[in-house]
Amino acid sequence: MPDRIVMLGGRLVFVETKAPGKELRKLQEKRTKQIVEKGQLHYVADCKERVDNLMELFDNGTL
Repeated sequence: MPDRIVMLGGRLVFVETKAPGKELRKLQEKRTKQIVEKGQLHYVADCKERVDNLMELFDNGTL
């Protein structure tokens, strides 16, 4: 299960937080694939800028 489940503006996003530059582990990759196959959004945030980017996507209606 991802680290965070975020719901803003009626949209649900599964968010995996990682240390800067770290890759998803095998199980995380598997869960990501399952989430996406179910038509859900998955996002990996490894720095503040990625979190800010996610918030911008919510704010401008892209998500």
